[in-house]
Amino acid sequence: GGTLFISMLGCHSNLTLSYEIYEEHLRPERKHSVSAIEMKKILEASYDTNPQRWLKGIESSSLRSFTACARRGGLEVVDVLDSLKSFISRGGNFINVDGRLSYIDLLMRKASAKFNTEYWGGKAKADSKTLQNRHPNAVFFFMLRDGRDVLASQLNTGKFNTDVLKSANEWRNYLIEFGKLKSIRGSKVMLVKYEELVASPEKILRQACKLIGVPFESTTLNYHKLDLTLLKNPHGHLSHKSISKGLQDSSIGRYKKDLSKEQIQEYESVNIDLLSEYGYLKKEF
Repeated sequence: GGTLFISMLGCHSNLTLSYEIYEEHLRPERKHSVSAIEMKKILEASYDTNPQRWLKGIESSSLRSFTACARRGGLEVVDVLDSLKSFISRGGNFINVDGRLSYIDLLMRKASAKFNTEYWGGKAKADSKTLQNRHPNAVFFFMLRDGRDVLASQLNTGKFNTDVLKSANEWRNYLIEFGKLKSIRGSKVMLVKYEELVASPEKILRQACKLIGVPFESTTLNYHKLDLTLLKNPHGHLSHKSISKGLQDSSIGRYKKDLSKEQIQEYESVNIDLLSEYGYLKKEF
């Protein structure tokens, strides 16, 4: 749902949005991770006039993943390198989360300047309170999808290394995080249900644009017909094929055929209250 929402909203003429430019790719403890200075050296050493070959020549897998994610959003390897040089010149490093997020902020500001937009943003995995403290005027969108469908997707698509209880608790903690951020005075937070986005896209996008403070644009509804950077440079993204086909409801309720009765019962035993609260169960408990 997050990729769909980013793809739609990112078509707005005054918004530049990234996909998965996560700070976790830059963490010191990550396998094959590198420091900011080492990252600069690697990018310079692997330079190629062809961006695709340049990307493939990056020896660090975590750095290669980070740069591939940047390309999905329209940033080239040279943009990553130029922002990194500026970051290092200011004394920046990747030792702590604040430093890593500062580099991503710098990179996204470069993207906003590149595409001449007033606002920038993207998908994030960092603690929402940390992000709120860094960007007190930011708008936060929490994507929500039936947790049982999330589990079905994770078990059948990609390599999520999960099980019923792990997925159920992650979904639960995600909603708890949403509640915490929503309770902060002055925060701008909107819950976007995947099922509602698919059924009533204009309604949801108008609400989102209003919260951001930009006028609604119909181009956001025709996202799949546009020249999306994700479709040009998918780099293995699991959702790029479905994004190219436009809105579809085929994955809604997929858990009914993809999960066993036992898996559904185990999942619901953890989240029956939240599934009911957010309209995914019609029964009353």
